[in-house]
Amino acid sequence: MPFGVVAGWGTASVEPREWRARFARPVAVYADPALSLIGPGRLAAIADRYSIPLIGRFDALVLEWGPGASSAATAVVPASVPA
Repeated sequence: MPFGVVAGWGTASVEPREWRARFARPVAVYADPALSLIGPGRLAAIADRYSIPLIGRFDALVLEWGPGASSAATAVVPASVPA
């Protein structure tokens, strides 16, 4: 099952098990090729559509986007959408 990393901005609500934001943009998608029910070609198409990286190893996802990672703090908010 694929899941991803999302940058959110604007009015936000943070709860213990979820968060919501007025605006959001995917910044990375993760799927373990050995466990995914979606074929690798379709996963690559999803990543290409959003111009985001497709990450196949969970440790790499955490290293890049986990707590304390520099990428998590610098996710780009599109300029065309009001903050």
